[in-house]
Amino acid sequence: MDLEQMREWVEEYLADLAISHPKNTVIAHRTAMNYLMEYGQWDPMGFVRWLGQKELHVNSLSRYIIRFMDFMEWLALEGRIELDILTERRLRRLVPKDEKALPRQPRESRVQKLFEYIREPVSALGKTPLQMLRLARDQAILEALRSTGGRVHEIVTLKRKDLDPETRRGIVRGKGRKKRTVFFDDVAWHRIAYYLYLTRDVPDKMPVFLSTVGEIHELRTGTVRDVLRKYCALAGVPYFYPHLFRHRFGKRVYAATKDLRATQIALGHASPDTTTIYADVDKEAVAAAHEAADL
Repeated sequence: MDLEQMREWVEEYLADLAISHPKNTVIAHRTAMNYLMEYGQWDPMGFVRWLGQKELHVNSLSRYIIRFMDFMEWLALEGRIELDILTERRLRRLVPKDEKALPRQPRESRVQKLFEYIREPVSALGKTPLQMLRLARDQAILEALRSTGGRVHEIVTLKRKDLDPETRRGIVRGKGRKKRTVFFDDVAWHRIAYYLYLTRDVPDKMPVFLSTVGEIHELRTGTVRDVLRKYCALAGVPYFYPHLFRHRFGKRVYAATKDLRATQIALGHASPDTTTIYADVDKEAVAAAHEAADL
């Protein structure tokens, strides 16, 4: 397999992947494939060893190898190569274990200051209808991120028909397009309901949050980062990524419930192992549990 043939098959693989996976997943796989193109030849073991010499975080290295192996499997299923089981086993042994880091959270004082600014009454004087519409949308997005713990992609792809005004719930589609229910508190729902009223002529099949530039379409995830960056600057707080709202949500849900299963479901984690990072259990708590167990 020469480089040109490999590049052609990579594009076919990514196109197939895009049929059943969200855009961010495809982009992540393309990053791994870009390393393969940089390596420039079809030598699975050689490529993975070469990749291991790069100054990559262990978690990134693990994901790149797994994505490369997924590409290998696709090639085999398409009849482009014969998959050598021994080579596959050797590659799996080279996949490093992920390092589990405690999730970062935005400083609570900064979150409070940000939302104090967002919730200040705004005068419509001097503002165009489009500016007022964009303001209502931006406020609703930030409140939705805070209230639901949803991933940015889940929030921007949330459909109007998947909102339930009576229960103030919504159905989002997470990783692997798995559906889950998210809940909006009073403040978040008030902002969303007002924005929906302003855009009441939009069909129910459309996303809740829409671009205000050009034709009606769903937002890019980058737009949400831009919105948060804008309001952090206006509120006078350092910028933090929208995903940190999700970490804040997970930490608070677990702190309130002490229920890992409930926290896992609320966050849409496929594995409970992912959720355990939110369980900040100290030695005294373990000692108390041991004593209560009456062993």
